[in-house]
Amino acid sequence: MEEQNNNTTRPLASSFVGDGEEELSTNAPSSSRCCSFILRSLGFTCSNPFSSFDVVIAMISNFGTSYNVVNIGFVLQILHEYDGTEDSSEKDRQDAWCASSILAGMMVGQLLGGALGDCLGRHRAMVFTILLQIIASIGSASSSTASADFTVYDILAVWRFVLGIGCGGVYPLAATLTAESTPNEFERGKLVALTFSTQGPGFLSVPLFTWLITSQISDTPDKMNIAWRFILGLGCVPGVIVVAIIILVNKCNVKNMCGLHNNSSSMETSVADVGSLGYALLEGEIGPLEISHPSNSTSNVHNIQQQDDGEHQSSNSSLVCSILSEPYLARKMCGTALTWFLFDVLFYGNTLFTPVVLDKAFGPAETIGNAAADATILSLIALPGYYVSVLVIGKDDSKCCHPTTPRYVQLQGFAMMGIFYGIIGIWFVQIQHIKWLLLLMYGLTFFFANYGPNTTTFTLPSITFSASCRSTLNGISAACGKLGALLGATLFEPVANSWGDANVMLICAGISVVAWVFTWFCVVSSDVDAANTNEEEERRDTNLEEVYFLAEGEEEMNNGGGHAQMIQV
Repeated sequence: MEEQNNNTTRPLASSFVGDGEEELSTNAPSSSRCCSFILRSLGFTCSNPFSSFDVVIAMISNFGTSYNVVNIGFVLQILHEYDGTEDSSEKDRQDAWCASSILAGMMVGQLLGGALGDCLGRHRAMVFTILLQIIASIGSASSSTASADFTVYDILAVWRFVLGIGCGGVYPLAATLTAESTPNEFERGKLVALTFSTQGPGFLSVPLFTWLITSQISDTPDKMNIAWRFILGLGCVPGVIVVAIIILVNKCNVKNMCGLHNNSSSMETSVADVGSLGYALLEGEIGPLEISHPSNSTSNVHNIQQQDDGEHQSSNSSLVCSILSEPYLARKMCGTALTWFLFDVLFYGNTLFTPVVLDKAFGPAETIGNAAADATILSLIALPGYYVSVLVIGKDDSKCCHPTTPRYVQLQGFAMMGIFYGIIGIWFVQIQHIKWLLLLMYGLTFFFANYGPNTTTFTLPSITFSASCRSTLNGISAACGKLGALLGATLFEPVANSWGDANVMLICAGISVVAWVFTWFCVVSSDVDAANTNEEEERRDTNLEEVYFLAEGEEEMNNGGGHAQMIQV
């Protein structure tokens, strides 16, 4: 770890996130020590991930995305219970229309958000996607039947598509922002996994909030009408918090850079500081500006100019050329996009059996509140998988014959999923009569999904691809995953009706084996990740055109007596 000195920089966000130190200090209040203890327990020994506001907004964005994606399930149950529709085929059409619209929107959003992240900058693209989430959440909550041909379900589907664009854009941007927020390549994968783990509480909050809301109001049409609108409207809260943080940090950045300018000691340095301030404002820099102490203005300018971290493309290169020149592109895409596709076929298709398992384990739910309480129990079983993954990724264990890289964790996850799916499929008739065992086995499939591929498919693209095209290729990989989700959600139910639930579990086991094979042969090793890190640094240094003027003679410079003045051209 680098030694702290007077010229050490630190993220501005530290002024309102924790105590601001990058190291996990023990000389802090009890709340900070508790946070440090948790982070050390998860394996973070070198840095405090919450000292970067990029990580904070990525985590909040992921939480909001997961909440917005799954909250429609309970809303549809409430609507069906009180809208008077008795035709089961019509209900299935309405459910499929609302569910597929957000998946289609997420595919568009992942492609669009990834491309915007590389073309316009990570932060501008993130603000755009978050605003879409806020608008669509409010629009969904205010939906109502417009006519006999355009019902509330149709309006919900339209808003869910827009919401899907916002949710999908968060995937590549949150992962990329997190990966680029730390120079420590050994903790980069762990940090991205920690960001993704906030989806677990997001998923858990949906049945939890639904249970709390429905249990506190009377079971009447008017009250339940308010309940489902409130459930959907809550989806805008994380986005509002993210926008508020970005505005606050941007104002603090401007104030600190103005203070840096006022404290300048020379005319040359003042010109450079003002130029850097104007450049940051005009380019929309709302990222984690590294503001050092004003005792060394020249160093400050250098830090401000070099904090770009891949936000903008070089004028002499294009996004398409960057993608085509990506080393091992076909292999990397198979390792990220194809494995993500196969996993989402399993994950989203298998969620169709959640009501079946819950009915067999707890009996038919008499109310929506009971159904939400049952789903909360299943979510609690799966939740620890996220944090076990964070704990294991990057762990330095000399006794382990394999390094605990995201690749190895993904192999473990697919292997355990295949084993449990196979056990459930082979002994399905016997297991379904043992309620606690069925619930445990089914919950473990989600536990190892969260521990393995659910986390690593999100993590791998952000540490695999080069910085110049990282966001775009991350978005393409995520969009392939949602294509698999749409395929799984569409095909699993008719296959189950034709072949039976046991055979579907065996198909899931087979898909897990195929995904394990592609992970083994196509997911790149950590050596390639390190090479990409070096390429990123070289590219950033090349794109920064700087002219250094020696203030004193060459002899004094050789003796350390002079210093360089820098002006950006």
